[in-house]
Amino acid sequence: MDRSTTENVKEKVYSIGIAENFILVRPNYFRLITIGEWENNKMHGEGIFNFAYGGMLKGQYYKSKANGAAILKFPNSDVYEGYWRHGKLDGQCFKYFLGDKTYALCIYENGVYKSVINRGKGTPKTGKDIQVHF
Repeated sequence: MDRSTTENVKEKVYSIGIAENFILVRPNYFRLITIGEWENNKMHGEGIFNFAYGGMLKGQYYKSKANGAAILKFPNSDVYEGYWRHGKLDGQCFKYFLGDKTYALCIYENGVYKSVINRGKGTPKTGKDIQVHF
């Protein structure tokens, strides 16, 4: 998003771990709700970030960036489940495309897609149940 069309209008941080932000993306206001553990007014630990246009990122945070295991859910219900470092996918990532019930196991390096290891229909056979529903 272009900085000229986005400005932070209001922010409130509550002691119970909820931040409520209102941002202006001309001509509309969007409400963001972020829930989690906080340190020095930054998400730190377990948290959920809800995106203004839908979707969410649920997982571990460090200085308000996803860091560790996290699940990214898109407005169309597709899900990316993997490991993040400094706010970027890093390592193995399962991508679930719920519309056509397929998946792909991919490799990311510092947020950049590198390769696909496996893909298929249904749920991947990993030896454990993977939860993609919130």
